[in-house]
Amino acid sequence: MTDAFWTTLIASFLSAVAALSGVALTNSHALRRHQAELQEKLRGQQREIIAEIVLAGRQWASRQEIWVPAVSKMNRNDLMEYAQTDSSKAMGDVLERLNVAFVKADLFIPNGSLKDEITWLAEFVQTFPSKVIGPVMENREDFDHVILGLRAVDMFSRKLLGMSRNASTRLGVQDPATKGKPDRLRQLFKGVPKVSRRGKGV
Repeated sequence: MTDAFWTTLIASFLSAVAALSGVALTNSHALRRHQAELQEKLRGQQREIIAEIVLAGRQWASRQEIWVPAVSKMNRNDLMEYAQTDSSKAMGDVLERLNVAFVKADLFIPNGSLKDEITWLAEFVQTFPSKVIGPVMENREDFDHVILGLRAVDMFSRKLLGMSRNASTRLGVQDPATKGKPDRLRQLFKGVPKVSRRGKGV
């Protein structure tokens, strides 16, 4: 075979390799771009969830600041009448929004310090009736329980503020130390109607 033949063959081979390399690089770039777009979309969903927790959490706390002193002066009949009022319905709506946001956080927020803070907030809200409202009602003559209740609400508000301030630097980040550990937030809302990953109830 002549030198011209080998030269042509090698040139063809190198052209084919270059073409394949170009395709591989293009596909790799497209894949990285797609992954980046998915990550940014996820962060956007996470930001929306955090915003809803903060907004509903503030509304919930402001209502509890009124409710804690008020409930200390109510008897059973007063409570039954209050349950039929627009104010009671509004409080229930805020609580529902907050709980839905907590359930979404279970789906979209990875394990780590941010999710731990959200779990603390969720547990606080879930146990508030038994740990705060119950003792206030059982000790109507003792205003100290009202003070303790208001302090608890203030602590919730401060925790909520701290979570919101730190959230932007921790979105989408999972702490390796928490990987594989039981998810307390998921256990807390076990049995609550599921929320799809599109953010709508199912």
